[in-house]
Amino acid sequence: MLTGFTCPGCGSTRGLHRLLHGDVIAAFEFNPLMVVSLPFLLYALWRYTFAAVSGKPLQRRQLAPRYIWMLVAVIMSFWFFRNTRFYPFPPI
Repeated sequence: MLTGFTCPGCGSTRGLHRLLHGDVIAAFEFNPLMVVSLPFLLYALWRYTFAAVSGKPLQRRQLAPRYIWMLVAVIMSFWFFRNTRFYPFPPI
């Protein structure tokens, strides 16, 4: 609200609500990045839950720095694109 720009996560809660009600298109319109990243987040949640329930230690996998920087670049690119007039969905 301070700057007038929408953040990369704006609309995630409303999008998740629409997704849980089966409306994938509306969820994508609220926040496309959330819809695309949700399978990866669910996989991470499943791994942690499985490790907690089974009592087995969680195998640590470390991402190479280039993948972390690519993730930062994707989020920043989405943030910039979302605040241009070329973004295809109405502002939230």
